[in-house]
Amino acid sequence: MKTKELEEMLDIPRSAIRFYEKQGLISPKRSEHSEEREYSTEDAERLQKIVLLRKLGFSVTVIKDLLDHRIDLQEQITQQIELLQKQQEELDGVLSLCREIQNSNITLDQIDPNAYLNAIHDKEEQGYTFFDILSAETVLAASRIEYSPGHGPRTPDLIYNPLQKQQKQLQGYWDRHRLLHIALLAAAAVLTILFIVFVTQL
Repeated sequence: MKTKELEEMLDIPRSAIRFYEKQGLISPKRSEHSEEREYSTEDAERLQKIVLLRKLGFSVTVIKDLLDHRIDLQEQITQQIELLQKQQEELDGVLSLCREIQNSNITLDQIDPNAYLNAIHDKEEQGYTFFDILSAETVLAASRIEYSPGHGPRTPDLIYNPLQKQQKQLQGYWDRHRLLHIALLAAAAVLTILFIVFVTQL
C-alpha cells in the first residue's frame, strides 16, 4: 500500500511515518520506477505496534529493542508500571499541596516557603511523594526533550531508557578519541600487511 493509504488506515500523519522510518523502526520497499514507498501488511502491523508502544510512553530506543527481540515486553511493561506509579504518587502529593496554596489565595510575595517545605515533609511522612528535583535536574541536564511528529514533545528518553546515559557517555568517549582510534587501526593494518609481506618472502 502507498503512504497515503497507510495514513488513512492508521490515522497518523505522514511526518510520523517518515520519522519512524528515519529511526529505523520500519523499512518499506521502494517502487522500481519511482522513490515512492510500498508498505506491506507486515509493515502496517509493525507500525501499529510502534504507535501503541509510543502511546504507552516507551521511547524509540526501547521500541527498537523490543521489535528486534533484544529485550522482553513483560519486563519493560513492569518497569513502565513502576515508573508511572511513581509519577502518579508525585502528582498526587504535588496536587494536594497546590490545592492548599490555591485555597489560601496568597501571592508569591506572601508565601512562606519554610512553612510549605515543612508541609511537604509532613506529607512525605504520610506517604505522599513529591518531585525529586535532584534526579529531575540530572535527567534534564543529561538528556533532551524528544519530539515525535504528530505526538508533540515527549518526556526525556533517559527516563524510559536508563542505559541511554551510558550510551551517550560511550559515544562521547568515542568522539573525543576518534583520531587515536583511527591511528591505532591504521597502525594495526600496516603491521598486518608488513607481517604478510615478511611471511611470503620466507
